[in-house]
Amino acid sequence: MDRTGIRHAAAALAALLLLAAGVRDSRGLVFDFEDLQHGEIALGTRGILDISAHNPNRSFDLAVGFDSRLTGTRDPDLEAGPGGWSGGNLAGADLGVLLVLQENSIGCGDGICDAPDDEGRRPAGELVFRFSTPVRDFRFDAVDIEGVMAERASITFYDGTRQATLDLLDFLDPGSPFYDPSLVFGDRTANRFPTIRAQDLGLPEIDRIVFAMGGSGALDNLTVTPVPEPSTALILGLGLAVLAQRRRCAAEGRPPRT
Repeated sequence: MDRTGIRHAAAALAALLLLAAGVRDSRGLVFDFEDLQHGEIALGTRGILDISAHNPNRSFDLAVGFDSRLTGTRDPDLEAGPGGWSGGNLAGADLGVLLVLQENSIGCGDGICDAPDDEGRRPAGELVFRFSTPVRDFRFDAVDIEGVMAERASITFYDGTRQATLDLLDFLDPGSPFYDPSLVFGDRTANRFPTIRAQDLGLPEIDRIVFAMGGSGALDNLTVTPVPEPSTALILGLGLAVLAQRRRCAAEGRPPRT
């Protein structure tokens, strides 16, 4: 195999290793944050996903894990409690560790904040998700999204310089293609949002998503379908084709093409 074939094979292997950082299931590639400790800073790369944050209310920009199974935390609104969530289409679900835009920097210097708590000011700021491999659809869970009308939280999807924005109100509008009557917002609610496809947004694919958090709240189970990479069979076929071409050239006494 020549250098081009080797590069293709290396790219395929790298893609497989990157995807492995998420959990593959029938829904797609799921980032559930269960590997985070309570308060652990989540910024940086996680497989094909890179997480960053912007908090205009503070001098720091942090996204951290919040274990919703705990009690007596800094933010009881993010605790599921013994009876589960207060409402929403995931009211009975155990969501485990959530992702929040952190409100304080207490003890965060060692990478694990001592007092995990979501930003309560309005607007709270942004959670930004970049994908090294573009995706063709997206779904997520959200907890404790309260005053949708007042907070006006939104999600902006990017494909390079192209973009499309959805307001959370679009999910409550019966005339919207993203309408979902099962969604219930309010204090301590938990919801799974419907799948958002790039083509429904007028985008070929998605490489970045920005959540403008209108106020308090947390995200979980970010689920995507990556745009397919060349298959292992195709890579193998390319390698065999290159090898055959080199053998033909050698038999004919001419140099192989590179």
